[in-house]
Amino acid sequence: MHRSITIHACSVVSLILAATLAICEPGCTARPGGVADTAAPSTNRACALACADPDAGDNAIICYSCRCKEALGALPTPEEMKCSDGEEIVVFRDGEKVTTEVPDCENPALLYTVPSGSACLPGSRMKQFTKGDATFKLICRRKEWHPNWARPTEDSIYEDVGLIGYNPKTGATCFWDDALDQAHDGDALTNIDLTTDSHARAREFAGAWLPIGDGATCLQCHDSDPFIRTSYLRSLTSFPNPGRSPDSPYALVSPTGPVALVDTGLSHLTSDSASACTGCHRIGLGETCTNFAPDAMGFKATIPPHVRPYQEHATDNAGTNTAGYGVAYWMPLDLPPDHAAWQEELLATKNHLMRCCGPAEHDAGAHDDECTLSPMPGPRGQAGAAATGAP
Repeated sequence: MHRSITIHACSVVSLILAATLAICEPGCTARPGGVADTAAPSTNRACALACADPDAGDNAIICYSCRCKEALGALPTPEEMKCSDGEEIVVFRDGEKVTTEVPDCENPALLYTVPSGSACLPGSRMKQFTKGDATFKLICRRKEWHPNWARPTEDSIYEDVGLIGYNPKTGATCFWDDALDQAHDGDALTNIDLTTDSHARAREFAGAWLPIGDGATCLQCHDSDPFIRTSYLRSLTSFPNPGRSPDSPYALVSPTGPVALVDTGLSHLTSDSASACTGCHRIGLGETCTNFAPDAMGFKATIPPHVRPYQEHATDNAGTNTAGYGVAYWMPLDLPPDHAAWQEELLATKNHLMRCCGPAEHDAGAHDDECTLSPMPGPRGQAGAAATGAP
């Protein structure tokens, strides 16, 4: 889709992730831009050796663990990564909690690698916690029907697990995505801290987690900040997101090269006409522009693989179905009282967003010359005591 866009010349502040999350699946690809931070000797010999030669053997995944531990301030232990400790992600149908297999629902999972037939299954969970300077979110998804789904300590098997860690001081962001096409015991996840017993742990790690590189494959989906929040997560009692602010730093942690933190290379919409949205959070030009933002404003995807099993009233873009307004529309979080009030307050913003970055199926054709972009704020400051490894 053609876009007429003016790029703001603005200096990138030196140093991203997360929400719901759509954790870096194949097909979400992007390349990072510049670099920041200078290397320094590591106090951990195993980390220093791995980062010095990341192309050899397991060194890249060891170095990533070392640099993530340093950049985030700490890594969670397997005991802290128990899916059963997470809050249930409730899916709704006709306003009621889904407890069985259903053909459609009001808030299906939007991650397009979740099959449409699995997007309304109950029993997925999210654990949110802080450790060191970092905020972590662990998502445990059910992609198959589990009769015992309501008892997470008795049935702890999940078909998709992902973890994101974000340091709001520096922007350092680390992603972990489970190995595809296999079930996992969500209460016995493999250790991600490879800074000790490095090669033995790395072999175990490689059987359970994907080699993520620097996480650049996650950026097409996590294009605005580390944590993606959609209507799928509407039941969560809270959703701490320190990276949500428009000026929050966002950076990847690289397991290769002489620097630890690298720019994401992303841009985000900064048009004045988008400020009703971007005053609270950024709108990146990947999935946020093409799918999440339109979905939040009543436009539901009609092109595979993004088509979701919404109930009919949840696709009510016109707002004629009063009962469906609060389902079809889920932004801003503090919704106006009815569709008419939403239109009065936000229709101009909606039209601007759709002209700037809406999917082709909703494209009005005449793009707005006022669509402006700015570089994503990058790394900020130093990531710990060293950039080559972690103690």
